[in-house]
Amino acid sequence: LVDGEEVTLTNGKYTFTNVTSDHTISATFKQAEQIKHTITATAGAHGSISPSGDVEVSHGCSQEFTITPNAGYEVDKVLVDGEEVTLTNGKYTFTNVTSNHTISVSFKKTTTIVEDNTITDEDSGIAVNAPSDILPEDTELLIEILTEGEKFDLANNVLKGTAKKFKLFNISLMLDGEDFQPTDYLTFRIPVPSDYDKSNIKVYGISESGEKTLYQSVYKVGYLEFKAMGSGMFALVEVSSSKGPATGEQNILLYVFILGMTLSASLLGLVLYKKRKACKA
Repeated sequence: LVDGEEVTLTNGKYTFTNVTSDHTISATFKQAEQIKHTITATAGAHGSISPSGDVEVSHGCSQEFTITPNAGYEVDKVLVDGEEVTLTNGKYTFTNVTSNHTISVSFKKTTTIVEDNTITDEDSGIAVNAPSDILPEDTELLIEILTEGEKFDLANNVLKGTAKKFKLFNISLMLDGEDFQPTDYLTFRIPVPSDYDKSNIKVYGISESGEKTLYQSVYKVGYLEFKAMGSGMFALVEVSSSKGPATGEQNILLYVFILGMTLSASLLGLVLYKKRKACKA
């Protein structure tokens, strides 16, 4: 107020000019109105951002946000005003805020790289392979080569008529001193002896009750590979080659032979009959 009348300052100043009398000037003050900006923070499923929602920030100030994924998840993308940014120790900071902003974060399931684990029995050369979450690293592979005894006699009887020759193995897995049963298939590799016919070998599982199960197998250089759920008795078999036609084929050949003989006899009878008629004529 100048002389009781409100006036306007210029750059915070007021100037009396050509002063010819007394004057008064007085000023009162009030708290300045703060300029605020809004940062809108959102998070997708499987994690959080803190603080979240519409966050007010005073003009020129800074604001930090902390991003936390749920267990089993990790940060996928963080977008600030639509542009992807990088976090520092799980945090993002807006500095010298002079306008409104947005920050959003999405999460994805953590990708776990599971390495394969291979265990080899040095004596037999048999190996088993599977991802380490199925076949733990500390698993022991125990191989018993059976050449006689009750189990061998059982296998010999079960494979009779199928095997020209075979090698019998009792394969078991141990973990922490106890029998280990995996939750999924393992890949087994059994070395193939040099005197076995590589094109005529198979793997059979032999149960304690005397049943055999043929496993799908593939021959690779030096060994036969197949998949099984775990422990048991397995036979590497060179199967017997079939000699001569099968029973069904034999029956068909016999039928054809008999039919041929019958036709031949009929034709011979017809020829003789015509010859007799010719002689009588």
